[in-house]
Amino acid sequence: MKILSPTRVLLAVVFLAAATDAMPVLDVSSAQFTFGTKPGASPPPQTFRIFNRGDGTLNPTASVPFAYSWLTVSISGNSGTIAISSNALATGMYNAAFTLNDPLAADSPRTISVTLYVTSTVVAIPAAISISVPANTAAYRDIYLPLSSVPTGNIPAWGASTSNGGNWLTTQLVADNGVYIRANIAPLPAGSYSGTVLFTLGGKNVGSVPVNVVSGAATTPSSPPPAPPPAAVSGAPAINFGGVVDAANYCGRTNCYLAPGSLATIFGTGLADSTASATAVPLPTQLATTQVLVNGTAAPLLYVSGSQVNFVLPNAPPSAARWIVTVTRDGQPSNVISAKYTTTAPSIFTADQSGAGYGAILLAGTSTLAGAGSPAARGSYVEIYGTGLGAASLPPPTVVFSGSGIMGNVEVAASYAGAAPGFAGLNQVNVQIPASLPATNHLRVQIRTPYNLLSNVVEIAVK
Repeated sequence: MKILSPTRVLLAVVFLAAATDAMPVLDVSSAQFTFGTKPGASPPPQTFRIFNRGDGTLNPTASVPFAYSWLTVSISGNSGTIAISSNALATGMYNAAFTLNDPLAADSPRTISVTLYVTSTVVAIPAAISISVPANTAAYRDIYLPLSSVPTGNIPAWGASTSNGGNWLTTQLVADNGVYIRANIAPLPAGSYSGTVLFTLGGKNVGSVPVNVVSGAATTPSSPPPAPPPAAVSGAPAINFGGVVDAANYCGRTNCYLAPGSLATIFGTGLADSTASATAVPLPTQLATTQVLVNGTAAPLLYVSGSQVNFVLPNAPPSAARWIVTVTRDGQPSNVISAKYTTTAPSIFTADQSGAGYGAILLAGTSTLAGAGSPAARGSYVEIYGTGLGAASLPPPTVVFSGSGIMGNVEVAASYAGAAPGFAGLNQVNVQIPASLPATNHLRVQIRTPYNLLSNVVEIAVK
């Protein structure tokens, strides 16, 4: 293991602070495009916007691999155009990708994926729906029909049918950027059920989406992004694109924002030459030979390994509404990645560290999880552990309870919300369980901040 000299560390910090101070940040309006066309034709082109989320000037260029001869990308100012030449392509699905690159920008290069369907049927995303729900619980899933991927150029009619269990499946239109067909699933007794969302045009079947429901099974929590396999430590460390996330939920929501003082996680390769953990507070800013620089300042570290680093974001907001993050290992800087800033971004830790399922919710004053084996009594207090509440000066959040047996939501003011004593970056929210809640092993819980931002959904058992 190499020991980095203090002089070398200082030089690395100063250099990267200067480099990120006026650095442009490359961003695009979308990282995925879908096209659809009937055989023997080409779809109309699509455009995307290019944004500079930092300082300085962007000068991006587009590069398309030679293998994708049917794909052309052109850049003009702050916009780009994707053109498809598919007249000679056979029926099928084609996947391609191109890169936008500015060597002087953070978050560069950006990879943009393109999917082309040459087909006479409707393109539906997803192509099939499989869902597990608690017994007698309603649910829904949305089926997306991109306007640019309806080969006929006409929106089809839609409907639903079921193979068993009665008429539990219905559909409705949800208009957005494209067309969403919402598949509504009525409460069902325990069992397995099959249905289909059908699409027709001119009286002809032009596509379908099978819907399979398992009722009464424990829902499968969404998994966090998998940590890449360890790599031999050679060359500079590399942060995955989108690899700077909150440490509780791994940013398992539509938009990933990080609040000051939050616990955060970096995924990548070659991030450390050994595994090390902090053993006391205040936390060190270097573990093994690894440092994390956030907007040029070394951040407190909790854990480092070759593929993952856990750290604490600064308490002060960044100057350009972006966290600019770099890892140095053995004095070698990684690529520069940015993450979005917000005042609050609550996330609740979970018992299995997946971001879903039973939350890190303890019976007050104990180390006992409020789960099926030890439910919280109505009228008692619990402690919810998370991160991302933001500055201590903000008004306290509320706790939202929902689920079967509750009309709407039950929202309760927190009796305490702030730093968990003795821990860096960890938040604690204390709340009394309302007497009006039903007794159940699977009650949903969220934290709502004063800015109406909701955390991930976790579960608690109540008796």
